[in-house]
Amino acid sequence: MKQNVIMNRHSQIEQTTSVDRTQFLSFAMPILAIGNVFSILMAALLNKLGQRKPQFSGNGELVKSGMELDPEDKPYEGKISFDEIGMGFLIVFGLYMAAVIISKKILPTIGGVAIHTYAYMLFLTAICNACNIFSKKSITPLAVGSHLIQHERSKFFM
Repeated sequence: MKQNVIMNRHSQIEQTTSVDRTQFLSFAMPILAIGNVFSILMAALLNKLGQRKPQFSGNGELVKSGMELDPEDKPYEGKISFDEIGMGFLIVFGLYMAAVIISKKILPTIGGVAIHTYAYMLFLTAICNACNIFSKKSITPLAVGSHLIQHERSKFFM
């Protein structure tokens, strides 16, 4: 079983890059080694920066515990409604369709390497998260619109 998995990975490398796996690995290994050395050097430089300027250092904490939270962002205390579930599906489906369009039409390969749709979806999700696109304030108009559509639909079918 393990041998089949290894052989499938080798054939994936050859199918994706159209280069023999030994040739690909002889090309990739030096790049990975340089990347590792670069990341170690950058970590050392960032450590020195944190020591010299303590305001740039988190002192090992990823999230500072004393941060002030937005007073409107309270923990959710109710039950999840079907509208909220529908909004979640709408957001996920929209991000997935945007990723499909990007991976199939706009940017199918980068440097000759095919990028998977889920990688684009993760990238789009990270951008939306960084830009705070799906915050409570920005989702509220969508939720109200979803509720109005559901209400009008129920009047139409009754």
